Amino acid sequence: WQVPQRKIPQDMTEAWVHLSHLKGFILEALDAENEGIRTHAIKFIEVLVLCQSMHPDPPEDGSEVCINLIPADHVTLDGSSLIAEGGVAFQSLVNFTTTQ
Repeated sequence: WQVPQRKIPQDMTEAWVHLSHLKGFILEALDAENEGIRTHAIKFIEVLVLCQSMHPDPPEDGSEVCINLIPADHVTLDGSSLIAEGGVAFQSLVNFTTTQ
């Protein structure tokens, strides 16, 4: 959605900020009392980790989302920050599964 854009409109920037807040909220939901909420948080974080990881050989048909698709000079998306955030999310999943 943002990757092919060279000039990012304000609404896309605002949507990205809201998505970033939502990701943080869902990461916190791993500690929820409700098992259903935890289950959905786990599924979301699994997808987040996959999307925010480098793929050694990403498909050229665009069937997978990964950091490889983000150009190094993208205005809004910083690949190295997203990779680091994905690593934190992965570690959160590992910590959750080892304590359960």
